[in-house]
Amino acid sequence: MTVSENGYRRAQPIDSNALALGLEDFLLGNRDVLLAGANVNRYLFATDAPCHTRAIQCSESSSDHGHALANLFGFAAMEPYRLRRIVSFMDPWADPFASGFQLTQALIAVGRGELLGVGIGASIQKLFYLPEAHTDFIFAVLAEEFGLAGVIVVLALFLLLVTRIMVIGIMAHRNDKPFAGFVAYGIGLWIGLQAVVSVGVNLGVLPTKGLTLPLISSGGSSMLMTLLALGIVLRIKYEMDRDKVVYCRKKKNLNRVPA
Repeated sequence: MTVSENGYRRAQPIDSNALALGLEDFLLGNRDVLLAGANVNRYLFATDAPCHTRAIQCSESSSDHGHALANLFGFAAMEPYRLRRIVSFMDPWADPFASGFQLTQALIAVGRGELLGVGIGASIQKLFYLPEAHTDFIFAVLAEEFGLAGVIVVLALFLLLVTRIMVIGIMAHRNDKPFAGFVAYGIGLWIGLQAVVSVGVNLGVLPTKGLTLPLISSGGSSMLMTLLALGIVLRIKYEMDRDKVVYCRKKKNLNRVPA
């Protein structure tokens, strides 16, 4: 920590080159662990061992998989600019005008919203300060204009949407449509996880990933694919309702007693 002329303490910027070199040494030093993790994966998914045996083997090799994941993270951090992008969210105020600029402006927007927000269209951060305010960081603008109350409403709507999609998947399985059920599960996980990551990035919990907020962020391809996925879910629900109506009609005709 250093002290500036006005008396405030200022954090030293992160030495990205030193961190990258440290991760490189760690990666090279644990190369055998990475290869061991790859061999374990190949054995578990290529062998004909029973499921319970695979579970025991997975639990026994969990530590090796942890080292392998850490090494894979090291691959992404080999370049200094990639490392800065990964670690800048941990302390964006250490460099608020360079690597931490986007996140600090998003946090300022969230803080300005307080409980009820500044009002629709009254956001200041989206005008000049916050980059990508209409796509990746639209949740911060939403928090600024609608406040904590609006954030809770939006999160509740996403929870309701994902829950309903999962319920449709369960209904498909109960109607002997496993493929449709798994498709619904996948779409629900896709939308839910994308929303969680987008919100986490805006709040500084996760590193910047460049993911849009489903059904809210501006963007033609993202909106198109999300609506297409929701259309598939609606089709699954429609086909189940149609089959149910046909079954009820057939049952009614069979139970009808001739005069």
